[in-house]
Amino acid sequence: MYCSAHLPAGTLEAAPTNPTLQPRCYRRVFTIPATFAALEDGVQRWISTCVMSRTRVPPGVPIRRERDLVNANPSLQQIWTQVLRHRVGQPVEIRAEYVWGPHRVESIRFSTPRPATPTPATPALLHAHPCPPPVCTPVGPFLPSRHGFRFTNSFSATIPLPRPLPAIPASFGLCGGMASAALDYFLACIPIPSASTVPTAGSPLFNYLLRRQLDSLGAPGFGLVQKFLTWTNRPDVALPAGLVLGPLIPGTGALTVDGLQELTAPELNATTRSLAAGQRVVLGLIYVGPGAVSIWRNHQVLAYDATSAGAVVTQLRVYDPNAPGDDNVVIRCERLAGGARVRCVQVTRRGTTRVRGFFRMPYVRRTPPCLP
Repeated sequence: MYCSAHLPAGTLEAAPTNPTLQPRCYRRVFTIPATFAALEDGVQRWISTCVMSRTRVPPGVPIRRERDLVNANPSLQQIWTQVLRHRVGQPVEIRAEYVWGPHRVESIRFSTPRPATPTPATPALLHAHPCPPPVCTPVGPFLPSRHGFRFTNSFSATIPLPRPLPAIPASFGLCGGMASAALDYFLACIPIPSASTVPTAGSPLFNYLLRRQLDSLGAPGFGLVQKFLTWTNRPDVALPAGLVLGPLIPGTGALTVDGLQELTAPELNATTRSLAAGQRVVLGLIYVGPGAVSIWRNHQVLAYDATSAGAVVTQLRVYDPNAPGDDNVVIRCERLAGGARVRCVQVTRRGTTRVRGFFRMPYVRRTPPCLP
């Protein structure tokens, strides 16, 4: 708040001049946060140290002027949209131009200096290469080291499911969301976000991965959760129905219940056909069971290529969200009983893991967010 000095009677009052604020009030360097809300909060704290005026409204409740000046400020929103959101984590100077009224600051115009040399974050380059591009043809093969996320699948997000399905525990990650989102970015010709650390809850990337995780499980009905449950509790190989279901129905002694090796054989055939046609496939892997309750210990990956390793062995090259940057993760399947069933393992840098079976998961393409 500033006031005119009291002048002797009969003296003309000189036109008021704008106060001079501390130099720190006109410019400040910020490390750009991941969200506009966080930027707005930081700028508000900065401006609060410079604008000391208060306005009182009945019944005498003080209103902090910096909130009115910063919240939903159009110039701050503009530089966020055009420049700052593309420079998350980088130091950038923000400038403040104060517009004074008779007794207080009435508004603030925020700006940021143009970089001396163009960078991928400049508006000019973004205009030259709009995101997402209007026309897109993915170039080259999909590779986890180039098109997969650079962080591992290590989240803390409890996923609520409709009853009677239990909530997915927070420690089991977003593997299906990462597999689907990586394919989204590849097909949209949008570079995968450069983040090498797990995105924080509530950030744009986290929200997108969570949404794609729910999609991968068949939201809103979550039919794929039931499929995971059913497959997990199947035997490895076909067994008489009486051993699996019990003697519930007389006369079913000659019936059999297919095991995962029998169920996976046609899934492998269909997957290799899709890959041969240039279509990548999200797979649901069954690690645990039979009789396991912790179905969340299973996994989801993205198959992007298939090769033969002998007359009866097929290798599926996969992007595994648990192995960022690894182009050598494979699921190796051996055809048995003339191809009627298959036996599979997953091979990674950490070793070999038995895969009891797998099935193709539905994938519907979405346009992912453009993020640095």
